[in-house]
Amino acid sequence: RDTAFGPRAARAPQATAEIAEAQGESTAPPPRYSALCRSGWPCCAALLVTVSSSMVVGAWFARVRSRCGNEALPQILFYARLLSDLCGRPFTLAAPLRSVAALAVLTVLRLALVPLFFALTSTPDSETQLLEGCARDVLVVAVAALIAFGSGFVVTSCYQLAERLLPRDSESCRAKQTKLLNVVCAAAVLLGLGASVADARYADGDVPR
Repeated sequence: RDTAFGPRAARAPQATAEIAEAQGESTAPPPRYSALCRSGWPCCAALLVTVSSSMVVGAWFARVRSRCGNEALPQILFYARLLSDLCGRPFTLAAPLRSVAALAVLTVLRLALVPLFFALTSTPDSETQLLEGCARDVLVVAVAALIAFGSGFVVTSCYQLAERLLPRDSESCRAKQTKLLNVVCAAAVLLGLGASVADARYADGDVPR
């Protein structure tokens, strides 16, 4: 006869472990955040660079002046950025990134557009321009839209690709990794705000050149 301390009680932990294994659950503790940083650092780096540079570009819109008298150009840039970022996020479903190398290449290509945007919008009127009038305004809007589209695509791809870099695939690992990426994203926002303030002070002449 099975008692509270007999064979039936001995089989209970074994049965529980078998059920957990059958459901695909891991009884091992989730990895530390340091381990998640080591495995997912490419996604964290891409997220930091992309979000911070996007904040700097967006903060500059109010300083952009039209070359054809369009006073609504800053508002056009704002909505072009908003819509392009929204379109870039679901585009990851149609063309998902499969490797860290692809994420790195796309991050660098998008980042290369940032100095081009500032070159188009920061050059004084007295200096020679590559484009004049409304053609220059169209190019500025197009570059801003490409930067925003790349931002939405890269940020969403970071969250998707990071799951493939997990040291162990489990619900607890994915939850901790999402928290880590959210912290990196928040840090990137703060970094972008600080860079925007420094950029504005430099443009206003508060910082010696």
